Amino acid sequence: RTRADGEIEISSPFLAQGYYREGKLEPLPTQDGFFATGDLGFLEAGRLVVNGRRTEMIKSGGLKIFPAEIENALQGFSGLVEAAAFSIPDAEWGEAVCLVVVGENIDLGKVRGYLEARLDRRKLPKQILLADELPRSATGKVLRADLRAKILGAP
Repeated sequence: RTRADGEIEISSPFLAQGYYREGKLEPLPTQDGFFATGDLGFLEAGRLVVNGRRTEMIKSGGLKIFPAEIENALQGFSGLVEAAAFSIPDAEWGEAVCLVVVGENIDLGKVRGYLEARLDRRKLPKQILLADELPRSATGKVLRADLRAKILGAP
């Protein structure tokens, strides 16, 4: 099920009992037997559509932007290997989209034009940058916080 704010909640007889921390089992925080996953999504025709992690959502001038929406809009762009979108501070809107792309012979102006044809203008990246690779966790997830820190010059 999804909560009113869009967060996905799950309930199952196979749901973990909790997390082990410092040798002790801490019960999962649940409400009415449902565990809030931290993922946002919605039900459509009986199917669950996942938009992304709550912590990765970009809030720009009241607009909620999911990184996956920006990244998916680039599907089919010639030479693109992968891309990652994330938030950066913006004086006017609170947050803005920054996009890092990886690929061969990528023209950033063409990336912008490609996105302009596919996205609402309010969702367009304020910055588009080229990288050799994206930082990843041991499980292969893109480390958006590391990208943001690097772009913003944080130590």
